[in-house]
Amino acid sequence: MKKITRAYNKTTDGQHSEDDRLVIARNTLDGEELFWTNHTLLRKNVLSKDDCNKLITIMLSKEFSELDETSLEGHSIEPKDKTLLETEISWKYAHPDGKDYMNLIPDSHEFNEAMEIVMDTLPDDEQYGLVNFAQIIKYNTGTLFHWHKDIADSNDSATVIFTLNSNFEGGQFNLDGDTFNIGEGDSIAFNNSTDRWHNVSPITKGERFCFAIWFGISEDDNNEQSDSEMQSMSEGTTST
Repeated sequence: MKKITRAYNKTTDGQHSEDDRLVIARNTLDGEELFWTNHTLLRKNVLSKDDCNKLITIMLSKEFSELDETSLEGHSIEPKDKTLLETEISWKYAHPDGKDYMNLIPDSHEFNEAMEIVMDTLPDDEQYGLVNFAQIIKYNTGTLFHWHKDIADSNDSATVIFTLNSNFEGGQFNLDGDTFNIGEGDSIAFNNSTDRWHNVSPITKGERFCFAIWFGISEDDNNEQSDSEMQSMSEGTTST
């Protein structure tokens, strides 16, 4: 066993950025590292129906916070009640795009409960070494997610998405030209998310709930990788 760090982004506005990481320890088995080469990991039934319902309840039990409409002009969405930005409280908002989002703020009850549910299902790889941001998202009928790359945080290295229900139609996940039907309790994990195009097709009936987590590589893992690369270069050098 070796220890890697798993950190949670602790921002003042609940948004996906690169500041103030809160580190905790997590053990993982030694194994081949998946740096640089693209990979996509589709796993079936990693969460039970009860686990999925718990995550949905976390979102539905939270009252909506009114958005500061002026913040929609930039990349950092903020609530109208600025006191929320000064506390470790998760908050939910209705976006003009028709979807509902709940930002899970580190150290909040909701964040800790959600991460406890999924922690053991996350890939054992350094590219999933720290959590930059986490959201529970509700796709209402007619909504979608346009083609995009995850460029909100330059430190992003990988993404994991859990589908939490099955009573909807549409909502296929598309990545690199491939289409995935991710069912209730399933997860899809993929690395290099800042360079890979992906989207969610329109919800034609019902509502789709998902739990999305964006990951980065911890400083410790970066240092280990650099040391390993330097050692490989040294071993490959011969004197003449």
